[in-house]
Amino acid sequence: MQFQVARLQEIINKIKLSSKLNFKNSVDVEMILEVDGLEIEEINKLIGAGVNKLRFRTLAKLLEIENMLLPSKKHYSGDFAEKLNDIFDNFDVLDTVQDMGIARAVNLWSAKSGKTKDVLVQINAVNDQIKYGILPKDFTVFVWEINKLFGVKLKGISCFVPDTGNQKLSKTILRKASVLYKLMRSRYRGVEVFSVNAGLGIEELVGDGVNMIRLGINSLGN
Repeated sequence: MQFQVARLQEIINKIKLSSKLNFKNSVDVEMILEVDGLEIEEINKLIGAGVNKLRFRTLAKLLEIENMLLPSKKHYSGDFAEKLNDIFDNFDVLDTVQDMGIARAVNLWSAKSGKTKDVLVQINAVNDQIKYGILPKDFTVFVWEINKLFGVKLKGISCFVPDTGNQKLSKTILRKASVLYKLMRSRYRGVEVFSVNAGLGIEELVGDGVNMIRLGINSLGN
């Protein structure tokens, strides 16, 4: 556990340095913790060390630990096969919206509850039909359609940059996502989140405009 906290501090220092080199304020670059594989003691220790956002793949994981969990903002990144209303009720942000059916379900929940829900559009910057997410060619129309739903608040995009073993290819994938984020931000008010896994170095992520870096057991160490 101490190693994880030390590794987190190392990442925070890299964010500060990379932000300075890119003429950005380091407080504008946030971290979000992927809770898969972590015990409640580890999660709370990392919250205490500087992470205040958590990313869950299942509702069951949140329900298992929520009574022991320190205050934090909760993001949902799983599929939507579970009870939708329970997901909408328990999470602050939906990280993986890639389907108009889900967007319309969020809008219906919003109308009933009187609340809006923050969402991130999941991008398939790899441009692979097998992967999850909206393909770049469909992105503009998809975002335009979601923006018409009053109960859905567009906050940005979520993207997975795979470890291809080819640094140049991984950077190309990141830059494709960066272009889409900048396009989205230029057209829609309130867009402010560019969320990417920590597959590339912190320097590359911050340099290409990523402002929410996803950390998990691979980036923090077991």
